[in-house]
Amino acid sequence: MNADQKRRLDMLGEVAGFRKRHNTEITAGSKLEQFLDKALAAETEATSGGTEQTSGDGAARAGTETKEDLYQGFLDDLRAIRRTARTVSKSVPGAAEQFRLPRSISQFNILTTARAFLKDGEPLEAAFIACEMDPDFLKDLEDDIEAYDKAADAQGDGKGRKTGATRTIAEAISDGCDAVRDADPLVKNKYRNQPAVLAEWLTASHVARRPLKEKTKKDPA
Repeated sequence: MNADQKRRLDMLGEVAGFRKRHNTEITAGSKLEQFLDKALAAETEATSGGTEQTSGDGAARAGTETKEDLYQGFLDDLRAIRRTARTVSKSVPGAAEQFRLPRSISQFNILTTARAFLKDGEPLEAAFIACEMDPDFLKDLEDDIEAYDKAADAQGDGKGRKTGATRTIAEAISDGCDAVRDADPLVKNKYRNQPAVLAEWLTASHVARRPLKEKTKKDPA
């Protein structure tokens, strides 16, 4: 939620408060009630969307961090397999060429290489273990690949939830502001002889202005 949306949401919250305080004065089923209820519903929806947006962003960040952590682990594991393959190739010709790292070590390339090392390493597992590799090195690699896939799913799900919530917030706030504009002349008509209530409405329906940026003072030459 950006700063402009936050200011408009704050306004909708004030209007919702006005609606609740003057509930008994507003005619049931009137256009004014419909407009104010629409603004109230929009404020509730946007607030809920803000919670979902924050939750989705947190899930996406967590998935991203997990992927980055696993990526470093992949690099270490694949380099160990690569080094050991040179020794394995003395008894298994071609092993050194079979286990090579890509020139580009992007996450995608490293994950693809990890899958290939896992598949190609299974028939040579005993030979690698004989070269002092951990007995569970392939199982650990498989577990890391599975964890990476889950983290990628969590990242994608979080981004999707955040995007959906962002769209919901924008639409809800837009609908709420439209409702407030529609309600404005009706409120002014209804409370034209009640200056205190009119002042309350004007305050509630006012969107705070964007704060002016402080001008940077230049140091004297």
